[in-house]
Amino acid sequence: MTLSPRSGQRVLWTLLILVVAYGLYQAIALAWVCDDAFISFRYAANLVNSHGLVYNVGERVEGYTNFLWTVAMAGGMWAGFDPVDLSQVLGLVFFLLTAAVLIFMSFRFVAPLERGRRVVIPMAAMAMLLSHECQVWATSGLETSSVTFLVALGFALLVLGDSVRPTLAAGCVMTLAALSRPDAMIFCLMAVPYLFLLRKPRIRRVVTFLIPLVLLFVPYWLARYEYYGYPFPNTYYAKSVALSNYAQGLIHLWLYIKTYYVLLLVPVALGAFLAGLLKLGRSWTDSDRYAYRSLGLGFLMVIPYVFYVVRTGGDFMFARFFIPVTPICFVILEAALLRLRLRPRFHVALACVVLACVVMRWPQFQPGNTYFEGIADEHSVYPPEMVAKARVEGALLKKYLGGKHVTVGFVGTGAMRMYYAELPTAIECHTGLTDEYIAHLPVEHRGRPGHEKPAPMDYLVRRGVNFLFTDGPGKEIESQNLRFISFGGIPAAIIVYDNAVMESLRTFADVRFMPFPDFLDRDLQQVRSLPPEQRREFFEFSKTFYFDHNADSVHLAAVRAGL
Repeated sequence: MTLSPRSGQRVLWTLLILVVAYGLYQAIALAWVCDDAFISFRYAANLVNSHGLVYNVGERVEGYTNFLWTVAMAGGMWAGFDPVDLSQVLGLVFFLLTAAVLIFMSFRFVAPLERGRRVVIPMAAMAMLLSHECQVWATSGLETSSVTFLVALGFALLVLGDSVRPTLAAGCVMTLAALSRPDAMIFCLMAVPYLFLLRKPRIRRVVTFLIPLVLLFVPYWLARYEYYGYPFPNTYYAKSVALSNYAQGLIHLWLYIKTYYVLLLVPVALGAFLAGLLKLGRSWTDSDRYAYRSLGLGFLMVIPYVFYVVRTGGDFMFARFFIPVTPICFVILEAALLRLRLRPRFHVALACVVLACVVMRWPQFQPGNTYFEGIADEHSVYPPEMVAKARVEGALLKKYLGGKHVTVGFVGTGAMRMYYAELPTAIECHTGLTDEYIAHLPVEHRGRPGHEKPAPMDYLVRRGVNFLFTDGPGKEIESQNLRFISFGGIPAAIIVYDNAVMESLRTFADVRFMPFPDFLDRDLQQVRSLPPEQRREFFEFSKTFYFDHNADSVHLAAVRAGL
């Protein structure tokens, strides 16, 4: 039995509704929030509390790269919404809006006069909805989903627009994308040569497109430069974006392509574009015009963006940087299929093959193995219960340290805990995302992206860091005894022993540590029996650990006399 085009279209729309429902269900089921999102949340909280857009009150460090998203979180928090819930809901909304943009593009790909004879196959939208990584990054607490929507919407306006008005709208949308994440500026810049390829008025379109960039982004950039003092965000320096790291970047790219091997067809689609390149700017009346435009603009955006990601070494979060261009890649495949001019049944069959490849991806991470070459399957690292745990631990730290003048350092998954603890000064010590000094340190050796500049111990001492929280100092720090402290089961290392702070902590029965003055009273004689070199080491340790920060002349005299 052969279906008529109208009946076939009804079947496809029914299938699309099912795919939308499935994609939304999966995105909700996979909902999560990563640790880095809580850095933006703390910036937003300080903004709401009139401290400015800062991580630590009084320190102007731009430790975020998602200005518009952070401001949106601040607006939601001011209105009384929890940022975790708000970020997840907004992420899901943008996920569906991206699908809506792709569906609209598919509808426009088929000219009105042809819709009775050809079926509309929203392949790009269905592929995006079925993509596991797109479902995962629909939430995460970061700006990924919103940037993906803005890029897709700007792409659609540029492809489908035939006048100055949609060009202006595209300029506004792309500018918002650049305000949401700096690397989206690549999409703005690559729209310029595309507009030059279109029919006249070329200059007028380019100028119209750039007006929002000049009126919105340039004042924003000048204001943030005046506020923070650097041309780029602190994260640019923390992650050494100026340095190339092609080896790590190629690993990241290959890992994603191996997972979604159907993307290997994207370079093949380049041939379809090159074959019709000379016709790109002609005034067509059929659907080929939009297919060619999608191919042209798609490659102009995807190739430089992927090159940028590879050059900078990618990211330690799997797939995150590739999500914004994934819908465009699916549009490229859809447009290339249209160029083949196949019979409807073969067209549908090939589209189904593409969708099947997206569903049957080749996962590179297995249960219990969430890391590969410094790249992590972040969704597996941060299960939903981790936020609940961080909320409890943050409340504990707030009970112990709240109201005290303390400075803490954190690494690993500590941003969640620091957000809920609301401690006055916290330093991210893996790369210095929130610290100017650490971020500008030179890279001694390349390693896991975003984790190549550990904070030097002498700097932590100079900053007066009281405690360093890691994922599990446990036995390693506890073996040093004098540095180990447990806040109700939360282990940390004491970097600078402040008598006033430590004495107040002794009032809590579930805070365990070795009081240093007590150690000197009880065990100094044992230290005196050590070999001379070890005695000198202990004296230097005791100075930086205790005596340089406390007025304790009695114990200092005893240590000098004995060592």
